[in-house]
Amino acid sequence: MIPPKILFTCALVLLTSAASGATSASVSLKTVPADVTLRYAGSEQQFIAIAKYADGTERDVTGEVEWRLSDPALARFIGPARVAAAGDGAVTISAVLPTGARAQSSIRIQDSQGARPFNYARDIGGILTKLGCNQAACHGGVKGRGGFKLSASALYPRDDFEWITKGGTYQVLTAEVKGERIPRVNLRTPEESLLLTKPTMGKPHGGGKRLDKDSQDYKSILDWVKKGAPYGSEDDGSLPKLTHLEVFPPLAAVPVGGQHRLLVTGIFNDHHKEDFTHQVLYASNDADVASVSADGIVNGKRLGQTAVMVRGAGQVSSAGAGVIGPPVANYPEIPRWNFIDEPVFAKLKRFNIVPSDVADDASFLRRVCLDLTGTLAPPDRVRQFLASKDARKREKVVDPLLEKMSESRFSHQE
Repeated sequence: MIPPKILFTCALVLLTSAASGATSASVSLKTVPADVTLRYAGSEQQFIAIAKYADGTERDVTGEVEWRLSDPALARFIGPARVAAAGDGAVTISAVLPTGARAQSSIRIQDSQGARPFNYARDIGGILTKLGCNQAACHGGVKGRGGFKLSASALYPRDDFEWITKGGTYQVLTAEVKGERIPRVNLRTPEESLLLTKPTMGKPHGGGKRLDKDSQDYKSILDWVKKGAPYGSEDDGSLPKLTHLEVFPPLAAVPVGGQHRLLVTGIFNDHHKEDFTHQVLYASNDADVASVSADGIVNGKRLGQTAVMVRGAGQVSSAGAGVIGPPVANYPEIPRWNFIDEPVFAKLKRFNIVPSDVADDASFLRRVCLDLTGTLAPPDRVRQFLASKDARKREKVVDPLLEKMSESRFSHQE
């Protein structure tokens, strides 16, 4: 039977890449993603390097490897392991560890001088999502804030476009706009647009400073307003539509004091993929366990597990983050009693957690009865159970209790 102290892990996803703390030399290295296609001017891709060790553990070593490009005329580094397209063709990015282990990924670049078609939901709604402007605590709340309303995480871009370009105040139980409408964009003097002056604190803003004037996001919004603040052609089906975000790894194992980068990939309805790692908003559900930077780097704080929420351009996704301790020397072999034990104990081993000892018979019976029926077993049943020498007595006591619990629920429904 599964020790009660670790029953909580049964609902967790099995870890797909183990964490660091290994002291042995790495035996292999891989770069993720293995191959990508970059299209249009300014397209970019974030890479990470994962080292695998002799004991089977894996670790993010993105900051420890030397990154190289086979042809700097076709691509250039714009950040650590972050590549931007410069010319059409094929190029290889390589990662090399000091130990000599190396790995590489292939990059295909197309139409590097062409401009990507404008898409309001992605290009403007995505920026507002990344800045946190459309979250529940700000303008994404039910009533909005300061007379300005946005849909949560840009879920309804058409409505957001209306609020931004035409203005209006929130009305209870009606979609009708009443009162003065104050647009958030100024087509005559784009730099004076409230959409820019508020988050840069050029004018008072309850949400504080969200945007720097020298940032690419500021320049993108300003350029959009200068062009007349168009919505674009998404609704006519001429442009691919973002359908969901994929996060790698789905569960990152991070040592206390260590880091692991997340990669976010946008999947479109025409099946092509684009890097969204630097176009989303990250938030840890428990920053005391693991925090996450604006660039998607998870930092392990203390032992435990949490989730990192990822929001961008009308889509929401998440990844798990488990913070582990140092490796356990001579990790014991734990006997398996049923099929659920395999993923549970495998995960505990990868998290460097030795499970508690199996509870004694008295503790087991008390706990299982309280868990399944809410009552204690009768004294004579306890004495009978403790005196039994049947190796399967724990298994045999569970099924009747489950049946009793089911019968009780059924009778309540009637």
